Amino acid sequence: MVTKTTFILLVTLLISIPTLFAEPPPEIRVQVLSGPISITVDGLGHYLKVHSNRKEFSLGKKVNVYAGKSGLMIGGSNFGKEVRFMNPGREYRIGERTFRGSLTVIWKNASSLYAVTKFPLEEYISGLINSEIQSSWPMEAIKAQAIAARTYAMKQIEAAKHTQTERTYDITSTTLDQVYEGSHMEDNRSEIAVKATRGELLLRNGKIFTA
Repeated sequence: MVTKTTFILLVTLLISIPTLFAEPPPEIRVQVLSGPISITVDGLGHYLKVHSNRKEFSLGKKVNVYAGKSGLMIGGSNFGKEVRFMNPGREYRIGERTFRGSLTVIWKNASSLYAVTKFPLEEYISGLINSEIQSSWPMEAIKAQAIAARTYAMKQIEAAKHTQTERTYDITSTTLDQVYEGSHMEDNRSEIAVKATRGELLLRNGKIFTA
């Protein structure tokens, strides 16, 4: 079992340096749901726009999507195998979880779909802190978690770019990668830690370390 002290010592054995993130910072595609036959996307008071098959539709403040025999069904119509939601507020609620950015729902088969959200990497790290540890920990431990999580995420982003088959996401939101429950997990201390370490990555021999 890794204790707080051991975790901090492990991180400090590597070199942490700020990277030259572009403005805006890199975006990450996170698979936030996988396996349900249907979901309800709540625009949190905003009307949702749906992009599908090169067309755009406005479908209301809450939209139910379910996996049909050959594609995603919304209101009795087949919208194809992929739909992307846009919202002026940049946030969506699915069940008890909230997510930022754009939200893409993808048909997997006749009984299953999955959802991917795309948004800035630094916002992802802010929401991840309280999913992986607790922001009540000492601030230096939270900063160490932010650096390690950012490093792992960047490594997955780079790996997705170099796969032979096109990937629809960079990272999962489960223990298969890093736990990310959603933007509702952000708080003041997690945001302070992320801002204090903005762009910092762990490197080994000049390359991103597999954190």
